[in-house]
Amino acid sequence: IHESGRLGLLLSFCIRHLMPSSKIIFDYHDWIPLEIAQLCRNIKPIYNGTWPFFLRYYRYLSKSVDIFVCVSPGHAEWTQKKLGAVNTIVVQNVRDYCPPVQVNNGAVRHEIMFAGHVMRERKIEYAIDVIMELNIQSVKAKLLICGKVLEEDYVKDLILYAKNKGVDDCIVFSGDYSSSEALAKFIMRGTIGYWNLNYQEFDTGIEKITSGNKFF
Repeated sequence: IHESGRLGLLLSFCIRHLMPSSKIIFDYHDWIPLEIAQLCRNIKPIYNGTWPFFLRYYRYLSKSVDIFVCVSPGHAEWTQKKLGAVNTIVVQNVRDYCPPVQVNNGAVRHEIMFAGHVMRERKIEYAIDVIMELNIQSVKAKLLICGKVLEEDYVKDLILYAKNKGVDDCIVFSGDYSSSEALAKFIMRGTIGYWNLNYQEFDTGIEKITSGNKFF
């Protein structure tokens, strides 16, 4: 069962009862507390009141899973402690480490880079807002968007968004990078990195278990 949180646990439970001898491997990307927070409309009192009930329920369903495949050591630790998982495997959800790349620093570049799949979930509009603010402060900066386009309509919306902000000439789509080394050459030009997590109304603990693979 691949990439599903609470729904995956329910499927595991059903499969276990339909086919008791089956072996269930749950490749479990979705962060269940975040799913519950969204289910509770991100209203903290409701979440705090219902989460203990949900956790007992999902801990019960988790008995149906033979192996949990987790995205980070923190994810595996949470799954063992909170869901009572006996067997976990970590498949780290980040790119392999690249050794430092020698680059010619030259003149200072006023540039922000986004590296990752180009899709609405990444909220690249926020970076366009930063470019606009820099322009207001007389710092002519560019936004380099480096990655595979998964949603063509989103690209059109980004261009229109940038045009409405008056910075459409500052946005550069460089396309997908060919290798980790090619990506490193872009990243090594900069000095400040920004890890853009999914926006939350309150802490569900996802920062402690996710890998930094959405990066500015």
